Amino acid sequence: MQTNTESMTRSESKREFWQEHINQWQKSGLAQPAYCDQQQISYTTFGYWRSQLRRESGEYKQKKFVSVAVKQTQEDLAQSIKVKLTSGLVISMPCSMGTASIAELIRMLEIPHA
Repeated sequence: MQTNTESMTRSESKREFWQEHINQWQKSGLAQPAYCDQQQISYTTFGYWRSQLRRESGEYKQKKFVSVAVKQTQEDLAQSIKVKLTSGLVISMPCSMGTASIAELIRMLEIPHA
């Protein structure tokens, strides 16, 4: 039979394991699925732990989104790219937007909001 101490140690060990993977993923510059494939870890489990650890740290409360209305002309639309996120959200961005900015925007939009 498992004691409470053993259960807590196992839980802490899992948290440390996944926190280390999250830290390594952030340093890697890879998309989450690519990182998980490279490390041979479950993308679904990675996402679960990423959300869980962010929620526990209070990080979700620090970020707020503000609704902004943007007018686009037909010319703007012709010179933009559309990205469909795994959540189903579709975003349109100007082609001139840098890849680092696009990656950061996608990371921010993939954060589940409670």
